[in-house]
Amino acid sequence: MADEPENQETEEEDDPNTLRLEAREYDTIGLIHCGVTREGLVAIGGQQFNVEDGEEQTAEYVGITVRREGEQYTFSKIE
Repeated sequence: MADEPENQETEEEDDPNTLRLEAREYDTIGLIHCGVTREGLVAIGGQQFNVEDGEEQTAEYVGITVRREGEQYTFSKIE
């Protein structure tokens, strides 16, 4: 049973609709580019957002949100 949290974390990491990035990293969700240009500035599908620690922004036209927790930015497709 002690392995269950690790397995859950692995499943989240393998989710094609979620990305976890830090400054100067980028990837895609489907065909949509998501990236962290620098600390506090992200790009989703060509649109830029300033994201403060603990804040969430949504790029409604592509259906992706980003939430910042410290140095980690989590991009998620809205379902």
